[in-house]
Amino acid sequence: MVGIVALPSRDRVARRTFVYELRVLEEGAAVIGWASSSFFGFAAGHIGVGDDDKSLGFSIRRRAIMHNGEIVRPVPSVEVRKGDIIRCAFDTSSGTAYF
Repeated sequence: MVGIVALPSRDRVARRTFVYELRVLEEGAAVIGWASSSFFGFAAGHIGVGDDDKSLGFSIRRRAIMHNGEIVRPVPSVEVRKGDIIRCAFDTSSGTAYF
């Protein structure tokens, strides 16, 4: 597990845990994570998951969990390689994200 981050939630929803996994197909820069329904990414403006207060992302290149454009938890010991599987989970009752 890369890290656990709890964020205060303004919009509590029914108690649920959401999970998805992905396989890394190429090495390079990528950010994966979670966003609220009010998140709006803008690729041309370099605004993605973890760059605002409505999303949380794990940056493979930075080796860190990002929120609001800042590192909230560095994970320098993690090295992601081609073929690795990354699991992302979010517990809505506690506002906790797991990577």
